Parts: sequence; structure tokens; C-alpha cells
Amino acid sequence: MKDGAQRFAERLDAAISAMGISVRALAAECERQGAPVSAPTLRSWARGTSLPHRRSSFAIVDVLEGVLGLDPGELRQNLQGERAQQGGETLFFSRIREDLDALRERHGAAGAEDLEVELISSVLHLRDSGESVVRHRVLFTAVREGVARVVLPLHRSGRALGEIEASGGEILASGPLGGEYLGIVVEFPRALEPQEPALVEVAVSTMVRADQPGRFCAIALDPAEAIVAGVTSPGILPVEVRCRRTDVDEDGPRVREELVELLPGATGTQAAARRVHGTEMSVSW
Repeated sequence: MKDGAQRFAERLDAAISAMGISVRALAAECERQGAPVSAPTLRSWARGTSLPHRRSSFAIVDVLEGVLGLDPGELRQNLQGERAQQGGETLFFSRIREDLDALRERHGAAGAEDLEVELISSVLHLRDSGESVVRHRVLFTAVREGVARVVLPLHRSGRALGEIEASGGEILASGPLGGEYLGIVVEFPRALEPQEPALVEVAVSTMVRADQPGRFCAIALDPAEAIVAGVTSPGILPVEVRCRRTDVDEDGPRVREELVELLPGATGTQAAARRVHGTEMSVSW
């Protein structure tokens, strides 16, 4: 039996197809009627990779029903109780994805359909005192011609110091994603050709220390071949690290955890090669 989220996505997708309207034109009409929403957000709703979860989003759904010629409540009835049924993990991904789509739309950055993500790697280089350093690398391959900007979700681990440095591109802007992540808008030196790979790395200092409890994450909000989250351990004593992996697909969230002992100078990591709607890797100590 299909749940409300699946019924909502399928009904919205069918209504858009029946009307023969593009999601960009649909977004423009919603905005004209006082319900601003980005085209990537509508696309995510229709695919079922995210759901409306804010009060303002439910108001957009009401407008969508009118624009698409549906009966009042035909879409929204599928969302009744969905916030309670989804569980915190799915809502967490949905909230971040909605912010990501809005940031991409605002800065003309590439979406999931424009890029293939080969690898996401976030490593926190811990220090016993002073500043630690996060190094975040993403390897993309362009699907179409003209891809010039991307948004990288970077975990807010501790308090960031100074400016975020980038290689492989120039940082244009940033914006919050949910609450735990920051979206970094990066522009390539030139627009990519189809099937052209690109590697982007950002680095930022934080006030996270190995001798104090902490948590660090990497997230993939679009399908990715592999995702890695890790920490490097300083000092003499090992650091006990809890690794947690959350995958979200059509069946909902799946969580796996394990404890590992991180030796000095080593990196504790996990990698996911499965293509799912969203994956978060976290390490805590």
C-alpha cells in the first residue's frame, strides 16, 4: 500500500504532465499568485525526494491545486499526518533539500539532473587544542553543457573561523541549509562540457578539539556513487569514534551505527556506493 508521500508525489507529477506545463512555468505562476516556490523544489516534490513540511509550503500546495485544476485538498490530503509518519530523519533531509533547491535557484547553480556526483569526501583534521581543519572534496561529472556553478553542503562543525578557502573554483556566496549545514556556492573557472569531470575542494578552520566531545558529518542530497566522512586523530591516545550512516530512499530512512577505535594519525571513514535519495555519514567522539 502506498503511503501519503508517494500518493502526493505521484498525483502532483501526473497533474503537471496532464497540464503540459514545465516546472519553471508552474513556479512562475505560483509566484504570480502569491506563493513563491522554486522550480527545483517543485521537481523534488513531484519525484518524491522531498516533501512540503513548513506551514508556508502547505500554502503553496493549496495554490498548486488551483493552478493545476485539481479539487481543493486533492494534494494536501495526502500530507495529513505525514509529518508524524515520516520520522525525524526524513524531515531532516526534506528540510535541507528544500533550502538547497532554493539556494541553487537563487544563484543559478546546477541541480541533480545536471551533474553526476562521483565522490563526496569530508575529513575533519582534529587537533588537541586550537583550530582544527575541515577539508571537503567533491568530484562531479557534467551531464549537460554549460554547468558553471554548484552548491556544496558543508557541516557546521564547531565555530568557523575566517574565510572558507576553495580550490577548483571561486566561492560566490553561502546560505544555511536546515540548521546543521551551510551551502557553499562555487563557480568553476569556466563552464563545463558534457561528461567533463571537475574536482572542488573547500577548507575551513573550526574550534573543534579532539579532547572534547564532538560530531562531524558529510551529506549527499543528490544521488552519489560514494560518500565518505572521517576524522584524523592527533596525540598519543586513541579516540573512540561512533560512525552513523543514514540512507533515505522510497522505503524511508535506514540507520546503521558502529564503534571504532581511531588510532593517532589515522582516518576513520565510511563509504556508501549505493544510489539513494539521500545519505548522511556522521562520526562522533
